[in-house]
Amino acid sequence: MSRPRTSGRMRHPRANHSRSMLSCRMPLGAISAWWHMGEEDAIAVYRRRIWFESVIAIALGAPLAGLWIVRFREWFLLVPGALFLLFRVLAEKRQAVIFSRDSVKYRPTFGAPRSVRLSEIADTNKCQVLLSFDWHAVFVSGVKLMLIDGSSFVLPLNFPNSKEILTRLPPTEEGRR
Repeated sequence: MSRPRTSGRMRHPRANHSRSMLSCRMPLGAISAWWHMGEEDAIAVYRRRIWFESVIAIALGAPLAGLWIVRFREWFLLVPGALFLLFRVLAEKRQAVIFSRDSVKYRPTFGAPRSVRLSEIADTNKCQVLLSFDWHAVFVSGVKLMLIDGSSFVLPLNFPNSKEILTRLPPTEEGRR
């Protein structure tokens, strides 16, 4: 009776690393699910591009941090602020307008996506939308979707392809946008 061949390396019964890898991936899986929330049936996703804001933050923040460290020699006070700024800049990129075959969704920086069926849109009008950016509010251009039931749904258009977003919306009776 022959024994099955092994590679010569004996494995310990607890050497299965899949359990420990699974526990490491669970938080990343939850973050990924939060990041891509609402994209399950997406045919087009329009996200913000924040590279310009990131470069400006680094270009201004690095010299100021250097001066702070040289002058006060208390670098540890900068770490919480830098982590908050990094988190905020990354979170701004989560904002998206998501189109599926029958609906349009707006996913804010924080929170769950809000959606409306394309068949429920009666009219569209350009408007200004108040958004929070860092520590202050900013007005950006947007589109107000008037729905059949009389309610409204507002989409901010602070995305690079805002004209393409407008063309994906159904045409209105008056044909204006």
